[in-house]
Amino acid sequence: MEVALRKREDILRKLSASQRKEALEAVMDVWISYEPKPENSITLSAVDGGQGTVEFQGFTLYAISAVSILYSFSAGKYSLGKEFWLADVDVLQPPSSRDRISLLREILEVKAGLLSILGGSELLLADGSLRSLLIAPRPLQHGSEAINLRESIKLVNEKFGNDIIDELNDCFEAAIKDYNEIRLRPLQTQKIISAFKAINDSLITEIVTLEYIEKLLALRKLISTALLSGKTIAYVSKRGRAQNYFHSLSEALGITLPSDIMLFNALTDEPGFSKPVIPEVINPPKYERIKWMPPVLSLDNFFKYLNVAVTYVRLSKGDPVIKVEIPVIGDRISESLIKSLINRLVTISAGGYPYPLYEVDRAARIPRSSMLQIIRGLGLSAFLTGREVLGEWIT
Repeated sequence: MEVALRKREDILRKLSASQRKEALEAVMDVWISYEPKPENSITLSAVDGGQGTVEFQGFTLYAISAVSILYSFSAGKYSLGKEFWLADVDVLQPPSSRDRISLLREILEVKAGLLSILGGSELLLADGSLRSLLIAPRPLQHGSEAINLRESIKLVNEKFGNDIIDELNDCFEAAIKDYNEIRLRPLQTQKIISAFKAINDSLITEIVTLEYIEKLLALRKLISTALLSGKTIAYVSKRGRAQNYFHSLSEALGITLPSDIMLFNALTDEPGFSKPVIPEVINPPKYERIKWMPPVLSLDNFFKYLNVAVTYVRLSKGDPVIKVEIPVIGDRISESLIKSLINRLVTISAGGYPYPLYEVDRAARIPRSSMLQIIRGLGLSAFLTGREVLGEWIT
């Protein structure tokens, strides 16, 4: 507390940058006031995922889940429709366990969203950031990702054979057509490499490369299916650190402005949205990593033309601002599409945030109590975690 009080003025001075006159003018230049005109989607869905881990000595136990819930509108109200549940439990060896667990959860989330689009959803709401899903996972981020991905694919082919990536694609395409099959085996990479002996952590690069390709295959299927059928995908965040709108102003003033979402929250109050931008277009060098895709199965060609439009939205006066990302082909997005999305969101939101995302978040969570049940069910209670010397077992 002594340190906090000593630095109080310096910390508050940093946060006061959002009150600069130049910041207010910049926000007003891009903020569009809009009073929503409520309308209902015939069907909509929400998807989210959860994960739980327990660190033992020498391995990590994980549980991951993804849930997609479909809602149908009739007789003046929404009612619950189909639900798609995907889950996996396994153990991973160090050193890249945590990064891989997040990657595996993301694969399940994308597939659960795809199942709801294939199940008839007109609007898919997903929690989080689409842009972050596109970036190569951390185990592959060494040096130039463009070069590194090509080298990783060479390693994959050397270890598993030149047909392994085509086999992964075939396996994914077959599984996504059968909910029972994908529910039993939600991770196709694990299925196809299970036939190989001597799979260990020395193959982390090859395995993560295959898992990344699996995620991109699911994302391509999700986005292309939605766009070709006139459906909308919106990734929604309650917070964010991006500075896509005011980075140049920050440099011109010689100060560090807060993130976009903080400025819009602080300097606007009326319902509306920011003029949509495509960060990859306005600042290509900063976002070039998103365009580095594995040169296999035409993934690089598809994602070369895919962009992610960003807008910040307030649904009602005084509500918090939310960040919305929408996949688009090309370098622009119409404001009419944003208004249509807002019109649909306002009818299903509470406190400025879509209620279906609240509901699916609760459904997908994996609490500590569930992890303890899994440990007991697997008979792992006798294994050491390393916390025993502190009088603890599981933290």
